[in-house]
Amino acid sequence: MQPRRFKNMRSRAMTMVGVMILLFLLLTMLLISLLNQGRGGDIGADSKSGMHLSRRRAELLGAQTISEAGVRLGLQWLMQQGAAPNNLAAFAPSDVASFYGGTTVSGWTEVAIDQGPTSTENAAVPSVAGTARIRFYPYASNATSNRKMFGIESVGLYQGYSHASRVFVRQNSFARFAYFSDTAPSGWWVAGSTRFQGPVHVNGVDSTGTAVDPAARINILWKADDWSDPYSDDWIFTYPDDGYFTTAMDYSQINWQYTNGGSAYFYDPNWWSDYWEHITAAARSPKTNQPIIKMPTATTDLKNGALGGASEPVSSFVGVFVPASGSTPSAGIYVGGNVKDLNLSFATHSGHDDQVIEIIQGITAGEERSLLTACLVSNTLELLVYTRAVSTDPWTLTSTTNYTGGTSNQTLYINGDIGSQTSPYPGGLSGYIVKNQMSGATVVRPNSWTIATDGSKTINIDGGIVYKNLVTDGSNPNNLKSSAATASVESGTLGLVSGSFRVPLLDGGGAVLDYLTIHAVCMAYDTFMVVGPTTRAPGVINLLGGFIVKNNSQMGVVTLAGVVNSGFLLNRNYDQRIADDPPPNYPVADRSYQVMSFQKVNTTLN
Repeated sequence: MQPRRFKNMRSRAMTMVGVMILLFLLLTMLLISLLNQGRGGDIGADSKSGMHLSRRRAELLGAQTISEAGVRLGLQWLMQQGAAPNNLAAFAPSDVASFYGGTTVSGWTEVAIDQGPTSTENAAVPSVAGTARIRFYPYASNATSNRKMFGIESVGLYQGYSHASRVFVRQNSFARFAYFSDTAPSGWWVAGSTRFQGPVHVNGVDSTGTAVDPAARINILWKADDWSDPYSDDWIFTYPDDGYFTTAMDYSQINWQYTNGGSAYFYDPNWWSDYWEHITAAARSPKTNQPIIKMPTATTDLKNGALGGASEPVSSFVGVFVPASGSTPSAGIYVGGNVKDLNLSFATHSGHDDQVIEIIQGITAGEERSLLTACLVSNTLELLVYTRAVSTDPWTLTSTTNYTGGTSNQTLYINGDIGSQTSPYPGGLSGYIVKNQMSGATVVRPNSWTIATDGSKTINIDGGIVYKNLVTDGSNPNNLKSSAATASVESGTLGLVSGSFRVPLLDGGGAVLDYLTIHAVCMAYDTFMVVGPTTRAPGVINLLGGFIVKNNSQMGVVTLAGVVNSGFLLNRNYDQRIADDPPPNYPVADRSYQVMSFQKVNTTLN
């Protein structure tokens, strides 16, 4: 370790010498300039003019500083709101909620921001009053999208000068997270067996869900096998962005353990900054004490996305309802009642695969089978309904409905469970997600679906859910497999939202489920559970997407060396496509926004 430390100290010393030389050269040039002025002009007049220009620059800089501070205040205020403002016209933020003592003046919120040192910093130098004028501009798409976007403008006024700044922000979708946990994870993150390829966030909330639990802890076991080459180690966080790991918890609530040669002991990487190179590709400490990102408590937005403006069917309704204007789908697809099986498959049409969704439900007179076929080529949706008295009877077609002008908004909402909720938990969700419709390397129509249940219900995953072009083993149709860690532009996308997810012991064909592929961003309002995590045979879940849960649950027993004794080892592979373009109506993260642009402007929008 000593050579590296001395090398860094020597580097810093050389940098300081370089800065001193540069300052000396600048001072020399300034003296020469003053001498030259004295040969042919009035030094006093030139100095007065220079001082005037300096004051003017300082005042312009003051206006710019106030303007940019106003933008930051606007974004901070937006992140503090319990939900995104639903205004559809331009508004002053103080008209929506308290804005740091600001008042509304002619449609703008004005906030006093003084320039200069405070009295405790320098009592002899008074602060000079300045003002920031702030205004929000909602996007027109906010009327129909659950993912809100805003323009924020701020005009800084200082000593007769003004400066305008504008920022555009977009609500983050929960689909952007590779891992999200509302409560603190109960197990360990272990180098060699835990890897996060995208952003990670942990709220670490207490039982109220509104404050950080001071007793909560995050346990991380890291290692460094080769100190001379940190980048050859088993990073836990491979996402290189500085927001690779954020948490509302305090840094003191992270328990760091270092392992080497089979032994482990407390070792905080903050003791020496170079140690971060062995933990994260970002090579810096995580961001702690961040705002709590509130998880939704219900899937109401998803239900509304499926229904559009249509009324929800009565509670006793069992079957598939497609809201439509004439024969054109006007929203998504609504399913009333529990679902025994939901199978995803395909039918080839005009050289392209149509997405087929088979929904089997129990009815009073036996079973009902709803077969939805979404054709991207013709942009149509077909619904066939079959019935039978007992499971051994053949299906009888009872109705056919064809929808033109769209495949729906591809939000499928079920107000019941998917799969049986009693042991051995037969039935559930599995199958193919077909490719997007392509023209060369360009997506013409995406095959992007969100399948969601009521927030109190459960989805059984009883077989692989795989993007069709990434299937590596289709020999067992009840459990498709893929070892792919990345998707392509051709791959469709899938979002899953439910109260909980369950992995049963057996797949849909009765075989032991010990290798499971899930290509989707999964969000559980409660947890993602595995049946028999401490007793079932060792296996692997290969996830491509995101893992978002309120509460963590045990998925298996894994040694500190990464060996699975029972249950599942979860391989988390991040899908950047879904982060940038989430599935339809996927839940948004209030108090979490992405800055799309930040610019200086000459004129305001209003």
